[in-house]
Amino acid sequence: MHTPKILIVDDSATDVVLLHYLLKKVGYTDFQTARSARDAFKVLRLDEPEHLSEIDLILMDVEMPEISGIETCRQIKLTRHVKDIPIIMVTSRSDLSSFKLAFSAGALDYIQKPVKEAELVARVHSALKLKEEIDIRKMREKELMETNRLLNTEREKTEKLLHNILPVKIAGELKNTGKTKPQLFENVTVFFSDVVKFTVLSSMLEPESLISELNEMFTAFDDIMEKHHCERIKTIGDAYMAVCGMPESDPHHAENIADAALDIIRFLEERNRDTLINWQIRVGINSGKVVGSVVGIKKYIYDIFGDTVNTASRMEFCSEPMKINLSEKTCQLIKDRFRCTERPEAQVKGKGKLKMYFLEGKKQEQE
Repeated sequence: MHTPKILIVDDSATDVVLLHYLLKKVGYTDFQTARSARDAFKVLRLDEPEHLSEIDLILMDVEMPEISGIETCRQIKLTRHVKDIPIIMVTSRSDLSSFKLAFSAGALDYIQKPVKEAELVARVHSALKLKEEIDIRKMREKELMETNRLLNTEREKTEKLLHNILPVKIAGELKNTGKTKPQLFENVTVFFSDVVKFTVLSSMLEPESLISELNEMFTAFDDIMEKHHCERIKTIGDAYMAVCGMPESDPHHAENIADAALDIIRFLEERNRDTLINWQIRVGINSGKVVGSVVGIKKYIYDIFGDTVNTASRMEFCSEPMKINLSEKTCQLIKDRFRCTERPEAQVKGKGKLKMYFLEGKKQEQE
């Protein structure tokens, strides 16, 4: 059980002894004494705002040398870390103006000398009860603040996770409305890549090493896509799919994907010069309209559908190691800024013969 600590501020040794005596009779035993306002400030450590005071109640004489009890009370009540300590003024004065000054300075109560035991005990008990309630309230406020901090931290983690698995706009819709509708996007460019001879290379690595390699590679892909305002949709094993032009439209969707694809190839070429495992990919790109939607209820997955997606996948299948294979539609969109080499028409499953082009680089790189 908490033992209340009472600070008695009085320059009269006789009055201090009397207050000790009367309060000890009813069980109060923990006291500190100050003979002046300056001594009281030292006990309360007024100049240390980080200090949590152990004082539960102050009994303050009104008439003291240098700084009066009224002014001492006022300064204490203006100091944030001790202002909640109840103060009972003790004085021989009986004029109404003294009462008003004490209460205006922030005093809780007022006792006249000579002090009567019953009055002293009643007022001290009431003040300590109030201090206990203040401490409980402050403790609950602190607990509530900590709970809110933890909730905000968890909310931020949840939102970050949601944004990691869904486009920002879609995540916002789910957060605000709890649902999102399928949308048709007319002008989008789709990127597909696949690792060449992945099965052979993966058989040479321990599972942990394999996952570490893929994680490093796909993290770099994500950074490159973000740099060029593109959005990764998903990975399936060693396959990586990204788009540009959705959910926010972008008139440069095809150019952005082309820039990202070239950067990805450059990244792998540079990485392969310094690593034992050389990863090579095939890339396919196509442009057109797609449908985007969240799939699932318990586990949200944002995916895209449509013929444009299927054709991009076919472009990747018909590509070559470390080459970027474009559909004719994408080539037409970027040919003014990028160098594209036409390939022989190829028979594509479900599509018949299609024109395809290798993306070689930007035209200004050649100048």
